[in-house]
Amino acid sequence: MELSLSQLALLIELTEVELAEMKKIIEDKNADDDLINDSSEHSLQLLALSSTLKTMYKIKWADSEDEISYELLIDDIHERRL
Repeated sequence: MELSLSQLALLIELTEVELAEMKKIIEDKNADDDLINDSSEHSLQLLALSSTLKTMYKIKWADSEDEISYELLIDDIHERRL
């Protein structure tokens, strides 16, 4: 099954939001050490996923004129959600 650009964009947005949540936990000085460690491990997996989604989006975007670039997508996500 091949994902469309809009499906990839949604997955990228969800991944960025989850990464932001993990960052908050990791930086919380009152957070439990186990929670921080779990969040750190989860963040590494999310970063790998983010990298893969970025590559997939850029490859598909090169064939499309209707969608925004990856960089503009990320900027939009950060302005709207984070």
